Amino acid sequence: MQDPLEISHGALGLLLLCLAGGALCAFPLSGRTVDRHGAAAVTRVLAVLNGACLVSLSRADGFGALAALVFLFGTTHGAMGVAMNAWETEVERRFDRVYMPGFHATFSLGAGLGALTSFGAAGMGLGLGPQGKTLCYR
Repeated sequence: MQDPLEISHGALGLLLLCLAGGALCAFPLSGRTVDRHGAAAVTRVLAVLNGACLVSLSRADGFGALAALVFLFGTTHGAMGVAMNAWETEVERRFDRVYMPGFHATFSLGAGLGALTSFGAAGMGLGLGPQGKTLCYR
């Protein structure tokens, strides 16, 4: 998104800081919310909100709006990470087995495969595709 939106390196750094800041703000609040409403319910709600935030990034009409939306995306993404991990511990307790390493390995495998396919597509000159064009070219 940096080149099509003409975002400087410094501005990109600020956006990444907004992402991390949103996640850090969400961590303690999501833990309390999970305790109150249950990990499964909170994860489901946050998954929808996280998707909505991701889609809304393509609608930002300026750096300030983009920074706010990146902060919100970081908030929902960070909160969802806490809720998913809490849900996973509930599953481990219920079935009296350890699943967390497998879940994290599967997540990492998916992230790695996504990065690898994106790298391969870029190396072959395939461009961004429909999903990238939606985010980068309003």
